[in-house]
Amino acid sequence: MDARNEKGRPCGPFLSCVLCDGSQRPVVEFNGGFISDLATGQHLVTNAMDSMAVTRAYELIRAATCHPFVSSFDGASDRLHYKGATNPGMQWYIDDRCASRDHRLNRTEDLSARLCEQVVCLTVIERPAVVDEFFETLATEFAGVLSVRRFGNEYFSGWD
Repeated sequence: MDARNEKGRPCGPFLSCVLCDGSQRPVVEFNGGFISDLATGQHLVTNAMDSMAVTRAYELIRAATCHPFVSSFDGASDRLHYKGATNPGMQWYIDDRCASRDHRLNRTEDLSARLCEQVVCLTVIERPAVVDEFFETLATEFAGVLSVRRFGNEYFSGWD
């Protein structure tokens, strides 16, 4: 039987070998964006978002004057690109990542230049009224292509 992920990509034979091998402990990250070896952190599978969809989603987010965090794999390392904090929620997240010594964190002036990497997530941290302006457009335009979700930050509530 040929197992497939939610995007219809074949993954069964490779994952079966990983799961049956007692020396490797796979970890699912980013809701399946990465399947990694627990011992080494090496990605066994990278399920990057479609590059055209990422570019279009980024354009819609930027049109709402938001700067997303771009989570990606550049071929050598995981990255969490950001331009800067434009609100207290974003600053909280950056401070939290710094306090956790998150090696992925990478400040960059040109986020769009990072879209050529294997992007697994675009994260927008903004007030609900701002997100409401583009959320339905994203959810409708990318139905069946990308998972589009919104939720509050239970660790830093009240700023919105």
